[in-house]
Amino acid sequence: MFSKSFCVSVIILALGLRVNAHAGITPALGVSGKFARNDVQRPSAAKPCGSTALTDIDTSTPVTAAADGTMSLNITNFNGGTDGSRAIKSLQIDSTGTGKSFKAAPASAITKNGDANPASAGTQQLTIKMPAGTTCGGGKTKDLCLMSLTTDGGFGNCVVVKQGGAVAGKSGTAATGMAASAAVASNTATADGSSSEMKGNKNGAAKTDRRAVGSRAARAYLEAILAETE
Repeated sequence: MFSKSFCVSVIILALGLRVNAHAGITPALGVSGKFARNDVQRPSAAKPCGSTALTDIDTSTPVTAAADGTMSLNITNFNGGTDGSRAIKSLQIDSTGTGKSFKAAPASAITKNGDANPASAGTQQLTIKMPAGTTCGGGKTKDLCLMSLTTDGGFGNCVVVKQGGAVAGKSGTAATGMAASAAVASNTATADGSSSEMKGNKNGAAKTDRRAVGSRAARAYLEAILAETE
């Protein structure tokens, strides 16, 4: 028959293993320096960022999302098994950065997930893509979002996301196109000049005239490109 002290020891051991069943995502809200076991939170409906102060949004290291909303994060588990799962089961985003307007993101937002049942502790990369149309407006810079991530084991934390740069607009594209067109036009004029120079061995006047024609063609080509971009 098991002694009372033995049963208590088993219960304490089980609780100890459960407490150590941690996994967290970096860069984490409110964490400076190396991410540690006690930095892991238990996100909930009432507190999506756990006990972390939401005012830390302006002092925490953000992850910068690409123009298409894609970003890479690291998840670290401190023990193996399902309780130390590195798989994200739920993802919420608060575009206001206040911690009061979290909205669930679709499962498709997690484009690369972690191991659900890792054999041991370790770190793995996650890839997240914010839903189309998400505009971050939080923090002093008005370009920060809060993202809450929860693993299969119920652990996790919040991450600060910095909105990436917008895709180049029409003006940027037009400027690039004009530069390329100018180069093409310049090459065309040079080619005309070279051709006329070859023929100019027999007729010097013709050589000068052909070069002039090439220059006028280049100018006309550039004027047409500029007119299209206005």
